[in-house]
Amino acid sequence: MRHLLAGCFGILCIAACNDASTAPAPSQASAPKAPAVSPSADAWTGHYIVVLKSGAPSSDALVHRHSLSKQLKMDQRFGTVMRGFSAAVTDDDIDSLRNDPDVESVVQDRFVHQLGTETGMGWALDRVDQKLMPLNGAFAYGATGAGVNIYVVDGGIRYTHTEFGGRAKLAYDALGGDGSDCSGHGTGVAGIAGGSVHGVAKDATIWSVRVFPCNGTTTLSTILAGVDWVTANHKSPAVANLSLGAAAAPILDSAVERSIRAGVSYVVAGGNNNGDACTMSPGKLKDVINVGSTDASDTRASWSNYGSCISMFAPGVAVASADYYSDVSLASWNGTSMSAPMVAGAVALYLQGHPTATPATVRSAIVGNSTAATVKNLSGSGDKMLYTAWIGSGTATPPPAAPPAPPPVAPAIPTVSGAAVSYNCSKNVCAFDASASKPKAGVSSYAWTFGDGTFGSGSKWVHTYPSSANFTWSVKIVDKAGKSYSAGKAITPASATGAATSTVPPATPPSTPVPSPLAGVGGVGVSYKCVAKLCVFDASASQPTNGVTAYYWTFGDGMTATGRNVSHTYGSAASYTWHVSIATGTGKKYLTIKTITPASASGSSTSIVPYYVP
Repeated sequence: MRHLLAGCFGILCIAACNDASTAPAPSQASAPKAPAVSPSADAWTGHYIVVLKSGAPSSDALVHRHSLSKQLKMDQRFGTVMRGFSAAVTDDDIDSLRNDPDVESVVQDRFVHQLGTETGMGWALDRVDQKLMPLNGAFAYGATGAGVNIYVVDGGIRYTHTEFGGRAKLAYDALGGDGSDCSGHGTGVAGIAGGSVHGVAKDATIWSVRVFPCNGTTTLSTILAGVDWVTANHKSPAVANLSLGAAAAPILDSAVERSIRAGVSYVVAGGNNNGDACTMSPGKLKDVINVGSTDASDTRASWSNYGSCISMFAPGVAVASADYYSDVSLASWNGTSMSAPMVAGAVALYLQGHPTATPATVRSAIVGNSTAATVKNLSGSGDKMLYTAWIGSGTATPPPAAPPAPPPVAPAIPTVSGAAVSYNCSKNVCAFDASASKPKAGVSSYAWTFGDGTFGSGSKWVHTYPSSANFTWSVKIVDKAGKSYSAGKAITPASATGAATSTVPPATPPSTPVPSPLAGVGGVGVSYKCVAKLCVFDASASQPTNGVTAYYWTFGDGMTATGRNVSHTYGSAASYTWHVSIATGTGKKYLTIKTITPASASGSSTSIVPYYVP
């Protein structure tokens, strides 16, 4: 298996390993990917589903080509979730159809029983619905996750896969696409969380929040954009699955904490480094459910991270799920990336019956009702294994979550014809209030910088600092006449109360910098220039074949933009990594990235190698 998290600091990496064959076996070995379909005890003998490739002729043309028109009668035709048909096919004609270049796959049809118990699903689902071994060959469930929204923050989803039955949808694509999968990882994760056959929450709505390109490596700012979108746009009840992680990143931790406060439960992969999970973000947060992996013998997988920051374990070796090669292909997956969506699916089951439950209550219920005293080779981790059968069955009562401490409230202060801010901190949580700022022209915008690499907007903000060290916060208030006022102060967030004001706008605003022109580039070409934290970016030199259809900018501080020429004012003079992705008329995408210091920087960045070719 590949340990993709190892050595990831400035970039984000998907936390799972590569996939193997689709016949899941309780082994930690991986094999090359091979699309297939799991066998079923409910096979409909002599009846098959024929799936056509994209661009293939019609089902009628295919049947006519094989001279099957007279003896073969199609009883179902498919043209939306997949192209093809179902029919009774004789043994003599099966090989002919399978070898046809226009046929993607020929799948044994099967019967489906509406009983709430599934057989032939592989060992992983079989394990989590029972307390003790040996496995009983069934997955019993009293809830299906109906009405619950699972946000898969990953590499996209193959929406038309038969595991999803139309329940997988686009939420947001931070890379400018349609949220589709081009590597398989996101589809596998989604299938474990909410697939109809191999998933835990079989009726949940699954939303693709695509933040990873095809190569499985992305940037911190792109992940933040995905978390930001979920926070602002999620439909309740909601759970987000993050099968990803990075070396400690306070800005990512802060973003996830805010998202949890907005009502979204988060499940995170514990990591595949055989190391301390407390070194990884956002898994080290106490309010997420951070998941490690076990194998079929209830032993911690040799590569799974461990320690006090692992909330619980779930199967993560040879886990069967959907794959992205076709609408019916499956694969066997390894990694904590596979364990996390099993727990996310369990969260969806719980939220179906408790749609108003807070993330704290959800976490307490799922972790509190886990199976104890089963996991071997814990290495300092808590001995808790995912258990789902109690959900919806009335056999267990979720332990009550401790009520969260009320956030601090900033004290009231007199109004000021400029910037006026009061603040109050308790245990590293600080409440800021700039509503006393009353410039004569009225306020147009607020821009907060908290001194720990995070930012905010609006007249009031509650911010959680990563430690009790000294931090210098500031706010820039722009009035409707274009004048700006700034106030700030150095504080110790463990315990601080006070105020900061300013009535003096900058004497002369800095002139807008103009980047030097750049010659045409057969891909993406950007020139940039920064003066006093104001940076202007010009991508007009980007001249790929078939032209540019869209530009997507990420500035490295959580802010984004679109358009050929853009400008951005940074909150500090620290180093930031910006990137731009451009889409072309042929579907190809080009990316260029650069780290700058916005106090004073100029230059260019180009790339003629597409990172995505459809």
